[in-house]
Amino acid sequence: MPSDVIDLLLPRAPSALSARARSAVQFLSLLRDHARPVHASTTAVSLERAQEFSLSEERDAAIRALEGLIAHCVRAELGTDTFLCLPEPELSWTDGWKRLGELYDVVEPAVDVPAPGESAPCLVRRLAAALAELDASAARRLVFDACATRFERGIASAEAALSSALQSSSLQSNPGQGAAVGELAWLVHGIAALRLDRGAVRQARALLDDYMALVAVEPRLAQLAAWCAWLLDDAAAATELARGLPPANPLPDGLAEWQAHGGPAFGAAAAPSSDAVAVPAAVARPSGRAISRSDYGACALLLVRFEAGEPALHASDCSPGHRGALDAWLCDRASSHRTSGEPEQRLIAGRCAVVEHRAGAEPMRGCLGGAGVLAIALEPVLRGGELLGWVRLEFEHHLVPSRARLLRLAADCASELEPRGPGVGARSETRPASAPEAGRATRRRSLARIASARGRSAPDERGSSNSPGSVSGSAPEIASSARAASSGAEPSASDSAAALVDALPETGASDPRARCLFELVERLEMKLAQRRWWGFDVLRGRPRLLCEHGGELGDWRAQPGRAQALTRALQCQGVAWFDDPDPSQALHAASNSGVVVSICWHGRVIGLVAIESQRRRDLRALDPALLESWRALAAERLRAACFRAWHLRHFGHDVHVDLAAPALRATLTEICAAARARRPVALHGPTGSGKRVFARLLHYEAARGAPLLRMHGVVACAEHASNRLFGARRREGLWSRARGGTLVIEHVDSLPPLVQRRLHEALEKASIDAFAGAPRLVATSGASIGESVATGALLPCLADHFDGLEIAVPSLAQRRDEIPVLARHFLERLAAEERLDTPALGESCLALLWRQDWPGNLRELEQFLYRLALLCPGREIDAAELARAAARHRLDLSKRIAPRQAERELVAMALSCTRKQNGSFNKSRAASYLGWETETLVARLREFEAQGTPIAEPIV
Repeated sequence: MPSDVIDLLLPRAPSALSARARSAVQFLSLLRDHARPVHASTTAVSLERAQEFSLSEERDAAIRALEGLIAHCVRAELGTDTFLCLPEPELSWTDGWKRLGELYDVVEPAVDVPAPGESAPCLVRRLAAALAELDASAARRLVFDACATRFERGIASAEAALSSALQSSSLQSNPGQGAAVGELAWLVHGIAALRLDRGAVRQARALLDDYMALVAVEPRLAQLAAWCAWLLDDAAAATELARGLPPANPLPDGLAEWQAHGGPAFGAAAAPSSDAVAVPAAVARPSGRAISRSDYGACALLLVRFEAGEPALHASDCSPGHRGALDAWLCDRASSHRTSGEPEQRLIAGRCAVVEHRAGAEPMRGCLGGAGVLAIALEPVLRGGELLGWVRLEFEHHLVPSRARLLRLAADCASELEPRGPGVGARSETRPASAPEAGRATRRRSLARIASARGRSAPDERGSSNSPGSVSGSAPEIASSARAASSGAEPSASDSAAALVDALPETGASDPRARCLFELVERLEMKLAQRRWWGFDVLRGRPRLLCEHGGELGDWRAQPGRAQALTRALQCQGVAWFDDPDPSQALHAASNSGVVVSICWHGRVIGLVAIESQRRRDLRALDPALLESWRALAAERLRAACFRAWHLRHFGHDVHVDLAAPALRATLTEICAAARARRPVALHGPTGSGKRVFARLLHYEAARGAPLLRMHGVVACAEHASNRLFGARRREGLWSRARGGTLVIEHVDSLPPLVQRRLHEALEKASIDAFAGAPRLVATSGASIGESVATGALLPCLADHFDGLEIAVPSLAQRRDEIPVLARHFLERLAAEERLDTPALGESCLALLWRQDWPGNLRELEQFLYRLALLCPGREIDAAELARAAARHRLDLSKRIAPRQAERELVAMALSCTRKQNGSFNKSRAASYLGWETETLVARLREFEAQGTPIAEPIV
């Protein structure tokens, strides 16, 4: 029958079906010729040809069915996590076995269906043996047998088997044409695909370069060669090789994940079309097999243990060229888990893998492999939601193992990081080894197998009773810190987070820290209908509940979670999320999502805010940039509130300084820097400016758990001053009693010269021992050190000890933005002391107070407001009544500030402290504080702009 008739009868049939129809018609034609008696000799030959033709068709169908079943097994085991491009099976798993049953007389011996419990390698080998009986392609059989070897003994064994077959093959010397070329191409393709599967990109490319003639005619080899070029950042070669090739379907997982991370567009990563029928599973990987970087194509594989909030190298496998740089690299990365944006910090915060690829010519930061690294991957090692550590891999190409392989790697390493024996996980009381020492100790053990490395570095106990913000707690510690504090034992993982609140009840809204956290959370403008939030401060790495607020989540003590999200936020000093229900992460076991924001001050966590919701992924809408700016503001506010709470507890009253005032920011920065040193510090400023408060703040920042003693420099005689400072008649002086703490000497320039000289000698002796055991000296005076030396009030030898650590405390006139806050604070405190109703200050009254110079500073302001509290109890005071009260006590109040005398800083201060609630300038209110008309302020602002020093309005 002519082919055009077949096309007419089967117009839309696939090519395979049309070919089979033509074969059937040809076979019937030969039978018809055989039935004609006139051509006996011819028809006998035709019948033999027809039988051979039929058997050849059935044999080819059996081969296709067997190869399809093998492809089903490989795809079921590997999915798309392989570069081995096996042909798409024509038949489903069930139909393939049915087809073999129909062809049982062709397949010798017959292939039985899989027995119960039969493994995938055994089945693949059995199917490959059946292919051998049918004289199928030898190269294909070798590739299929290598797949079985891969399931049993790994990729390296399968690659070695195929490489040996390629070396011994006669096709190497005389490839020939046609079928021989196809055979060689199958072997080369199998070896290159296996090398890519284990990450050996350069070796795979070298093999394909050796067989470039095959690459030019075989699309599958050209596709592999193009991928190798892309993975090695050779874009020009990749584009040339990929020209004319169809997009891969499906795309290997490694390339698909790189494409999702911003890599080149390789094409659609479609899922395989095979039916989802269960096939026998592969045998388990032999236990105890070594984990090597070569299994993943990495130039460095590091296993990091994470205990007590600090990482320690557990084992490493690096290329020889990088081993010498390991110690220096460990020192450099010691604090990366607390540095915002670093991979380690993001891993702890998100409890998820971190994969990064190099984009452009700029080298990746913080890599052991240096500029040659093109990609890194960090996979967390978890146990019940708790982070045990992580695996870090570095690559000199872009082929990062798929997520499935990274998860299997983390599971293999989990047993290595499991705590063993009593006391594991408890904080060490001994001095920890440094990072280089830990690295050398780890490498002294045999690093041939990560699985055999049993050493561990002692956790780095950063901080002591004198470093209140140290991060050393773990999730169990957070859950039961109160119980551990009372019993002296470390808390166990089974303890509930509710134990924290049971032993440490919330302080209530009267605590400055609680009020601060309430104000800070209000700034986030979050609806709390289905949410709840908790505020904590952190003392020696352990959070303590200060306040809580929220809606429908109910009492969290009734359904306590394990609160490990708090642990992660403490450890990474950042923001920790969970988007799905996870009682191990939540405070309330019924929460479906949550975020924990750590509030850090100079590298230490001082507070936490945990927000949880009943809805999944409810808190991802928080803008990360807004959250970071909120954290910066919260750090300043909460640190000031913590100091106020400490001051209230130790001295019985709140501080009379607004530590959040912008004019004090530079002074507070200097105090925090001085607190990290052991040298003496000098504070100078006008009388009543708050030097005593700043001296206490310096002690709080440096050693608030140690003694704080104070001595006034104005004394009756030198002998009395010397005895009080250094002791006499078996009585310890302040210098000895303040050992390890802070000694404040007020008006140091008023000390007698003899005492000054003896103080100089004590400081000289302490400096020789690096101030070990000596108190921190804080000296205050009304004049600067240089002025005191010039007037002869201070000895030059004593003055030399304060060189470089002298801090000027600005007068109240230089920080007028404090006045509105301080005025209300003073009136509340003074009215409470006198048991009177607190007067209310009107806006005009605050403006009049603001524009005064207050030469007596805080002390003068406090005395004036004391009189006001006595004269006007419980009344609202306006500017007129304030002026009358001032005239009664013969105080001359300034009505306005002369516009030409108002410097830029003064105008900026007026605009800053009168801002609207959204942060924008309120020019009319600022003008009233200056005593001007609004037009005068606008004209003055234009003058500043013309002079090149404009006051920019903040972007709202």
